[in-house]
Amino acid sequence: MTRKNWLIAVLVFGALYCWNSYYPNFLLAGSYLSNNSTPILEGPTTNEVLILYLDGTFKSQAWGNGTYELDGPEIMFKYVDRMGSSGYFLTSVYRPFFLLLPRISLNQDLNYYFEKVEIEEPVISSFGSFPSEDVTDNTNCD
Repeated sequence: MTRKNWLIAVLVFGALYCWNSYYPNFLLAGSYLSNNSTPILEGPTTNEVLILYLDGTFKSQAWGNGTYELDGPEIMFKYVDRMGSSGYFLTSVYRPFFLLLPRISLNQDLNYYFEKVEIEEPVISSFGSFPSEDVTDNTNCD
């Protein structure tokens, strides 16, 4: 292998490594939908929505409102649960095959993750709406 080919290979590998290890807030901000088929302990049930905001806060059906911190490919969600005690969930962010949209891992063994989606309104699961929203709109009741 010539020096030029060696240098190109190192640059491509380095670029792919950086691309899959650095996730700024503007890249991760948005709506995510979980793909898990069974509930996760202290995590989402099936088809739940997670919304990440640019200011480092999030809204989730499972965890409520809280903050998130990025450290390379790791993300930590900090929240206060419904009982008033603090909780956190540490996981990783990755791109399948280094090129697709980022995913937030829920359980690597079962291949459960939050997948970034473009949605207008939050998807509401069969368990109700987000904890902080008031859903007592009776305008359509007869």
